[in-house]
Amino acid sequence: MRACSHARHYDAVVPGPARWLRDVILANAEAHGVDPDSAAWE
Repeated sequence: MRACSHARHYDAVVPGPARWLRDVILANAEAHGVDPDSAAWE
């Protein structure tokens, strides 16, 4: 998963929230049986 300008922006304000949010999203996806690397928008 690539870093985006939003991550750079928020990490410039305070280190950590972008990674924390990414980790939460990935954990939620995994809990619901979704593989984010192979998911596709329909």
